[in-house]
Amino acid sequence: MTGLKSPRLLPAAAAAVLASAPLPAQEGGVQLDFNVTSSLRGNDNPGFTDPAADSQIQWDNALRLNLSSETRTQILEAELGATVRSERSLNTTGTDIVAPTATLRYQVDSPETQFRANGSYLRDDVTGQVFVQSATSPSTVDLVNDDGERIDYDLGIGYTIGQTSPFTFSVDASFEATDFVNTADARLFDRHTASVSATARFQFTDITEATLTLSGSRFEAEDATSTTRDDMSAVLGVNNTFADGTSVGVNLTTRTIDDSVTGETTGTNLSLVASRPYARGDLGFSYAKDITIAGDRDDVEVTGTVEFPLGTLELGLGASAAGNSERETVGSLSYSREFTSGTFNAGLSRSLNVSDEASVQNTTSGSLGLDYTINDVSTFEFDLSYSDIANAGGVAANDQSSGTIGARYSREFNEDWNMSAGVERRYLEDATSAWSNSLFVSFSRDFSILP
Repeated sequence: MTGLKSPRLLPAAAAAVLASAPLPAQEGGVQLDFNVTSSLRGNDNPGFTDPAADSQIQWDNALRLNLSSETRTQILEAELGATVRSERSLNTTGTDIVAPTATLRYQVDSPETQFRANGSYLRDDVTGQVFVQSATSPSTVDLVNDDGERIDYDLGIGYTIGQTSPFTFSVDASFEATDFVNTADARLFDRHTASVSATARFQFTDITEATLTLSGSRFEAEDATSTTRDDMSAVLGVNNTFADGTSVGVNLTTRTIDDSVTGETTGTNLSLVASRPYARGDLGFSYAKDITIAGDRDDVEVTGTVEFPLGTLELGLGASAAGNSERETVGSLSYSREFTSGTFNAGLSRSLNVSDEASVQNTTSGSLGLDYTINDVSTFEFDLSYSDIANAGGVAANDQSSGTIGARYSREFNEDWNMSAGVERRYLEDATSAWSNSLFVSFSRDFSILP
């Protein structure tokens, strides 16, 4: 899930652009599909209370209509959907239409130019565990348990000229938003972001490239302080890619953040990124210094990828500090392997992030996954994940953690019909801690209308 949003004129402008753009020709590549999925789920503690205050049985019938059309120069993709939900619990009994969703992507290419536009809308119930993603730092997440509804929507347009020439110019604009309806938790506040950027790329030689990017964004939040934030930056970068594949890039950034709560911060900083490929992987190094609403930030990390006959290992190790936080060890470790009957993945990561509320957070997460092919028509999946968010500085925030363990069996009856059933156990610790268990079974049918 995402969080963000702002100005009310951008949606109309983007809609006007979409309306004026020529639709792709119907010749070749037009596909229209319809999907129906019926699922029954039982949950013994949907509200994550201790002790459990409620249980729930939910029957969802989801309808999805997908349209795609592709020609030599144009791509159009659209999806419409909604769910008919019947619910029975101690507090709620009834049937309603929920989770309306719509997405659109349109792209037009010529030998030297590209026009692109996209939009999406999703409205769904807030049930159990909600991930509230930060607008300014997408890897920053709050774990919140509440009721009500959440609305996510976004619009974006972009244009590029000179795709194959030594000089390329691109301009992009976007509007993103998350709104909450009938929720109680103070962390579930409406947030909107509007942004625009322009990038010029200069290809001086076969190995040297320079870029200049000017960008600005406006963030507005309906929180306790009615936060507004203007973020303006200019980035000049030079990158060299040598014959052996070694790449070295340097960026010079000047940035100003004007926040209605923390005030104005201005800084000019340097960052460096380098990588070198090897026969069985690659090695990389990065250093970056930046400003945030919580203060100056420094990041340094060494990364590497090693490919073995039995799988691929990716690792990273570094240090980060932001604002008044101590320098924290960060990094990641992941392993993946494909074998005849499936895939196996395992990962562990630790990162330092700054939230929209100027809280510096340490996020530690781990995951384990197994996809096993039983035979030509059936599969088994197992997933284990854990996430812990700890306050490391800046504005004080609650420490939070969550975990999920689940297993699923899926079977295809024919090329149109399939079934899946499984069990899931989830954990959430915020102001209190609690477990939730659920069982589910679903049936799905695909219909091909066109061609």
